[in-house]
Amino acid sequence: MDEIPKIDRIDRKILAALEKDARTPVSQIAKAARTSRTVAEYRINEYRRGDITNLALGLQYRIPW
Repeated sequence: MDEIPKIDRIDRKILAALEKDARTPVSQIAKAARTSRTVAEYRINEYRRGDITNLALGLQYRIPW
């Protein structure tokens, strides 16, 4: 079984913003997550590359938000 990814505060904020409205501009998501646009964009791209499947697996284990 694959290792469950660790989710930090920034990930939680980014994912919450994407869940609310996936069409939100990255600059607004970054502001909500209190990080740079570059960091937010990098993490979103990582989710798209496949880490999101592991993240979904982690949500089954009720990771506290």
